[in-house]
Amino acid sequence: MPERIAFSRSSALSPDGTSLAVVHGAPPNTLSVFRPDDRACTAAVSIQSGGTGQALGWSTDGQLIGSVQDQTVVLYTWPGLEKMHELFSGLSV
Repeated sequence: MPERIAFSRSSALSPDGTSLAVVHGAPPNTLSVFRPDDRACTAAVSIQSGGTGQALGWSTDGQLIGSVQDQTVVLYTWPGLEKMHELFSGLSV
């Protein structure tokens, strides 16, 4: 049965169109990757939300997913959603 994505906040389609990354939940606390063809969830990871938006983006080669989380950009490897690096925003405006 296809996965239901409840309370989606942000999404990004992979460059090759085979995967859809989605930040979802209430509050948004999960980053999941789905296959658009059958909506099956192929990976999921808990994230931190708050302070900033939940923007997502893929690298052009489809091997990294960047996620904005609570004033931090977190990079995950794909496939697998292993946390690779965090970039902290120390800027105050």
